[in-house]
Amino acid sequence: MRIFAFFVIAFFTTTVACASNITCGCATLQPSVTVTVKDAVTHDLVPNPTFSLGAATVNGQCIGIIPDDAGEAGTPNCEQWRVTLPVGHSTLVVSAAGYQPQTFTFDTTLTNDCCQTGTQLTQTAELTH
Repeated sequence: MRIFAFFVIAFFTTTVACASNITCGCATLQPSVTVTVKDAVTHDLVPNPTFSLGAATVNGQCIGIIPDDAGEAGTPNCEQWRVTLPVGHSTLVVSAAGYQPQTFTFDTTLTNDCCQTGTQLTQTAELTH
């Protein structure tokens, strides 16, 4: 029986050690917020918003284009913007030309499993003139 127990323990230890070296096969999904930027009065989409985290300007990724809602010069407006956030506490400022900036605070996490997933948030910014 002792020999059997030794082999079971040795097999389990080897299996766990090997499993920890296996790659996940999936990308980490960083924390982010999906922002819809609208005019507070008309509720129309605001073209070309800018985003900053702390003192740094960050890029927003356009993730929804409405071609039939043409903006300036007949170009389509972006419906939503995705901004990658750091893990932890952050302050996002959303602004656009001719509008007052709006500030949001977020607290985000990142899971510790094989395919790490960050907090995914949504926010509507209603900017005023």
